[in-house]
Amino acid sequence: MSSKQRSVVCNVYFPFGISILGVAISIGVDLFFPGMHWTQRIGSFVTVAGIYIAYFDENTKENGHDKNWSLRLRSKYTKFSLPCVIFGTILWGYGDLLL
Repeated sequence: MSSKQRSVVCNVYFPFGISILGVAISIGVDLFFPGMHWTQRIGSFVTVAGIYIAYFDENTKENGHDKNWSLRLRSKYTKFSLPCVIFGTILWGYGDLLL
């Protein structure tokens, strides 16, 4: 595995996978132990993971001089970062009401 592939695995797929795993575990904990509100707490982690993936995507651009944080919907890893940020924010705000 090349260093570029390892970097993508460590900075995109790993945070995304850990976020999905964390959501599944927190839902299980909330279902078996009511009142703990772990679903709401994991929402902050999912949001931060999405922001981290977007930051990695911005730093891997060929043009390193453009540090504009505007939303690029045609960016390579937006399919991972944008759903994480949106879903994580909803969980963070309303996770205690969902379960």
